[in-house]
Amino acid sequence: MKNLVENISVQKEFIQRLSYNLRNFKWKQNGANFSCPICGDSKKNPTKARGYLFEKKNLFQFFCHNCSFSSNFSFFLKNVNPALHSEYVKELFVEKKKEGNFRRREKPPIAEVKKELANSAIPAPTIESLPDNHITKCYVKRRKLPQKYFEKLHYVSKFGDWIRKHYNPDYRGENDERIIIPFYNGQKELVAFQGRSICGNTKLRYITFKVQENAPKIFNFDEVQVNKKIYLVEGPFDSMFLPNSMAAAGSDVTKLLDRLEYDIVFVPDREPRNYEIVKKVANMIDRKYKVALLPDSMPGKDINEYILNGFSIQQVISMIDRFTFEGLQATFQLKMWKCI
Repeated sequence: MKNLVENISVQKEFIQRLSYNLRNFKWKQNGANFSCPICGDSKKNPTKARGYLFEKKNLFQFFCHNCSFSSNFSFFLKNVNPALHSEYVKELFVEKKKEGNFRRREKPPIAEVKKELANSAIPAPTIESLPDNHITKCYVKRRKLPQKYFEKLHYVSKFGDWIRKHYNPDYRGENDERIIIPFYNGQKELVAFQGRSICGNTKLRYITFKVQENAPKIFNFDEVQVNKKIYLVEGPFDSMFLPNSMAAAGSDVTKLLDRLEYDIVFVPDREPRNYEIVKKVANMIDRKYKVALLPDSMPGKDINEYILNGFSIQQVISMIDRFTFEGLQATFQLKMWKCI
């Protein structure tokens, strides 16, 4: 951690990521409360939550009112989840190499499928078919993903072995447990899929494979109704919560959208200091699309986090509609949003 400057916005992001592993986790007005993972809190009462992450001098500190363990955020994270702490340190390096006031987001790598596919079926069990106590099914339930998508998502225990067997025998990448997220076109043909890691110690959280080289890579494109307003978000998980929504999943879809002339509202992740996101928002405004620039009061950085932190789907939609702008107003609001 030497020579690295910590900041509270990065800490909030990693607290949210850690929250899925913290029992009884809840955001509070000035921090977070949960059952202490150091002492285990109460053995008699599983709902006891006496661990706190609270703001002090614009950084988070940890204290447990049961065992009295106290530390700064970095030391706490290192003790509770060493793999996530390693990612935290890497993120601080990224912060140190900002361009001006912005930080860049790494794009998930995209590989090509060398074997021809016989059909569009993903040769892996669906999340719906897994036992209720399976770690991956528990994971998507903790993320509160709508159950109707459990049949659309798939699971593989060893991603690398699965890829070599079914798609690309030369693949030499990650071999961990992953959720397989398929991308279909309007004709229900598989055009790509994404392997989303559920492990905290992986190098690449997302790995994308193209099945059809020139097809646009948009999640849920096969489900949207083109004669209605369409919400365009960043991640596939986020799109599952909004009606008539699809996800760009890191790809540039503007040329396709220009050609189709849909009624699009772009809902970026609420990361106003992220260079790539700000650039993408500006591009959408230039192309005459509506953009939703949500305020700093939102509890998280994306749709899934808003839901996890207590917002209902209707509340999220209401905020999106309230803070949707276009044209000159969108340009002005973007300048204000970047200052958050």
